[in-house]
Amino acid sequence: MSSSPNSPSSKVLVVDDSITITRLISSVLEKAGYQVQSALSGEEGLEAMERTRPDIVLCDIIMPGLDGYEFCRRVKQGKGTRDIPVILLTSKTDPEDKVKGLEIGAADYVTKPFDAGELRARVDLQYRLQVLQGELKERNRELDGIRLELVEKVEALSEANQHLADLEEKRRKALKMAYKVQLGLLPASEPEIGGFQFSSRFIPADDIAGDFYDFIPLARGRWGICIGDVAGKGLPASLLMVLTKTLLRTESLRECRPAEVLENVNRQIITHYGSEEAVTLFYGILDPSDNSFTYSNGGHEFPIIQSHNGRGCAELGAGGTFLGIFPDATFNEARVYLNAQDLLFCYTDGLYDLPVDGSVIRDEVRLQELMAAAGEPHKSSLIEKLVLSLADRRPGADDVTLISMTCLRSGPADQMGFIRIHNRPANLKEVRDFTKQIARQLTMSEQDAFDLVYAVDEAAANSVIHAYGPGGAGFIEIAFQVDRVAGQLSAQVVDHGVGLSKEVRSKTAAALDEDRLAASGR
Repeated sequence: MSSSPNSPSSKVLVVDDSITITRLISSVLEKAGYQVQSALSGEEGLEAMERTRPDIVLCDIIMPGLDGYEFCRRVKQGKGTRDIPVILLTSKTDPEDKVKGLEIGAADYVTKPFDAGELRARVDLQYRLQVLQGELKERNRELDGIRLELVEKVEALSEANQHLADLEEKRRKALKMAYKVQLGLLPASEPEIGGFQFSSRFIPADDIAGDFYDFIPLARGRWGICIGDVAGKGLPASLLMVLTKTLLRTESLRECRPAEVLENVNRQIITHYGSEEAVTLFYGILDPSDNSFTYSNGGHEFPIIQSHNGRGCAELGAGGTFLGIFPDATFNEARVYLNAQDLLFCYTDGLYDLPVDGSVIRDEVRLQELMAAAGEPHKSSLIEKLVLSLADRRPGADDVTLISMTCLRSGPADQMGFIRIHNRPANLKEVRDFTKQIARQLTMSEQDAFDLVYAVDEAAANSVIHAYGPGGAGFIEIAFQVDRVAGQLSAQVVDHGVGLSKEVRSKTAAALDEDRLAASGR
């Protein structure tokens, strides 16, 4: 496949029973440099794919005979076509219709009537993703070739016991090359964002590592910030790190919510790498226009916010499980608003092995104690202190990656935070933890904090139990605002379900309440 969307080798197949639509799409894509072939039915589309293998397929959902869902299913079942991305064309706007297409393997949707610019952008995105995946596979093949070469030479060495020094030098050169490849994928510098100051460190334990981080410029002046850690060490971890970081950057540019980005990256890791290794990943979006930071966590160490006014530290815990193992994993997300001199600190678990003031950090409790002891965030030299301690860490310790972000300007006076969870009882713990964080920010008394957490928990639990019905899927959203003049805090709990009838509610509430209490540990 060519590396440019305008290459004459970039072929698109359009399957739609409307001649007008196929001509319109052909006109848009041919102007963009694509070769376009059309088919007026699903059956004709399958025949066309047997004759010529397109790079991308656009297919209408509603067609006589073989509809778009069945067409997509057959494409994904074909040995020679399963990797071809299928973009579904639809006038349907129901999320369940879109989820159905994604579950059978569709790569994206374009809603009719479509905008020509959006159509081309989505086709270009799928094409670029294929190009990136091809480049990644090629790079992985190169690294695998290096690894196999080293293995063969080491085995030969054990038999002959000759030229050990030369082979060791060649091995180190190969690992050095792999390390250079890895460094080339990491940010060259911290971003320059008005009102914010960044610092970062990446220290591998060996020649190559599984840690990674990134700063990703997004639309409307926003920035994506991520940090992750691949299980294991050496070349396998490095290869999975390359794949994960590439997929993350691609998905973040699709303008998805942080939770959706993690869900999409998780599915693609399993598709391209298999369910063999775990990846922890934290991803957030900073919007400097209102000092908001919206985030989701895939099993990573909880980042810590150190408050500007001495109210201590709080963890950003909303999210879900690690990536790379469970294909249907879902993630919660939350939003906080930063104020002047607030410090956000992200790290990988290798930090726990660092010795500070005579003992290793060991866990997040000790880390928060060190952050509090360092004083006000803008005067803190904690990262410099941690970097100095790297020289004394024990042999075999893990990679260490650190990111700090300091806010230098005041945030909105009324906005406190927001959390969005899937309607499952187990997720109520994240609601309680987030509400406790809000209470801590407002320096509430112990009794007032307890009352706030209890009230929000009851309202959220009511939505979880009653909003969507047994087996129904949806979201519960809780937003916190404060009226500082009146001295009032409001918490708005919103769901989008239709609720249950009185008869059904009485039969389901007891069972769901039991699940909720078990999940809360009360």
